[in-house]
Order: sequence, then C-alpha cells, then structure tokens
Amino acid sequence: MDIHTTPSAPEAPALAVLGLGHSYGAGPTAVRALDHVDLAFAPSTFTAVMGPSGSGKSTFLTCAGGLERPTNGTVVVAGQDLTALGEDDRTRARRERIGFVFQSFHLLPYLTAQQNVALPLRLAGRRVTAADRARIAALLDRVGLEGRHARLPGELSGGQQQRVAIARALATGPAVVLADEPTGALDSHTAGEVLALLRSCVDELAQTVVMVTHDPVAASYADRVVFLVDGRVAGSMEAPTAEAVSGQLAHLDQLVVPA
Repeated sequence: MDIHTTPSAPEAPALAVLGLGHSYGAGPTAVRALDHVDLAFAPSTFTAVMGPSGSGKSTFLTCAGGLERPTNGTVVVAGQDLTALGEDDRTRARRERIGFVFQSFHLLPYLTAQQNVALPLRLAGRRVTAADRARIAALLDRVGLEGRHARLPGELSGGQQQRVAIARALATGPAVVLADEPTGALDSHTAGEVLALLRSCVDELAQTVVMVTHDPVAASYADRVVFLVDGRVAGSMEAPTAEAVSGQLAHLDQLVVPA
C-alpha cells in the first residue's frame, strides 16, 4: 500500500508587515520615515532591526507594535490585521498580543516588581487570580529575580529593572515581543546578561523577539538582522556576527543620502 504524505503548511508569521509606509507632516515638508516595507517574522525567532540614524527603525517598531497607525500598509500580528481595527480594538489587541521592552524600562516607581509585571493584566481589565500571581512569580524567577519580587524599581539595579520589564512583556503570553534599544542604558556586562535572557526567551520559551538596536554585539545574539536605509529594507543577514554586522553598517552609512 502506498502511503502518501502531505507536506504541512508553513506556520504563519508571528508578525508581518506588508507595504508598510509612514510619513510625518504633509505637503513639501513631509518626511517619509517608512517606504513600502515588507517583512515577516516567524514564530520562535530573534530578529534585530538596524540601520543608520534616521533609517526608520523606531518608526517601524511603533507602527508594527500598534502604537502608531501607519500612513499605508498593513500590520498583522498572529493573524490579526491591526490596521483594520478601531482605536479601542487596536489597544486591546496590542495589550494581548504584543509585549514591549524599552531602553528606559518604563516601570512604575511605586509598584513592586511583581505589581509591575501584573500591570498589563490589570490594564486589560482582568482580575489577577492566584494562578496569574503564581505565573508572574515564575516569570520573575525565570528572569533571575528570585527573592526580589517585592522590591520597588528604585531598590533594583538597571539590569534588574530591565529583567522586570522583560517579565512584564511576557506576562500576557504575547505573539511577539518588540524591544527598542533594550541595552542602551546598561553597561556592557549587564547588557550581555539581558541579551542572553532575550535569547533564552526564544530558545526555551518559543517567544518571538524583534529588537531595534544600533549595537553590532547586541545584533549578534539574533538569528537574523534586517537593515533599513531611508525607510526601506536594504538587505538582511542570517546568523550574524558582530564583525559582519559592523562591516555592513559601515557600507550602509555610505549609501545614506545627506539631508
């Protein structure tokens, strides 16, 4: 008897943007920050987004994360088109499907580490259950903050605060975590620990991470680097090394059109 196997369909991207464009201002003074960007990010992958100053990296992250509505194009997160949603539904989808990690941590100073991690659940109108509290405690332990759950941000080091921020980003079980220069405020040793933590979130928790960074060493923790120049995709690199990324960035700097 012949046995016929049907190839399984490829897994849908955790995040995809199609024809993504965004402009600031109008008329002859308008600035085109993104120009027809097409990108897809597979589940359980770590991607770094890099480029010269003014290349559109930060605008890409705010549009992809639903923080800003793009001028044109679509943003699809876990199969849902964020750009087709009204403000309330887009806010709800962002809270449920996207985790954010910022350079400046954005922790509330009067809340403990555990309360900061629970904040996305409360903002979504959820009652924090005993099961939620147990999961949050496990997340804090997972990011290396055993015994520090009740500490306020001011009682934690910068690296520990960023660990709280990463746990908070994971609290809702998001489809994708977007990190904006997550090591920019940290020394090199602490930055390495945070990057290793993000790497482990991909390898051990099957999380999808998209990170904007200017640092070739940070990019070397990723599976892939996507390069932007003047708001457009200018290439990508698989299995990046710090040296290779540095060389590519030097080349891209020569392509930037002076303002």
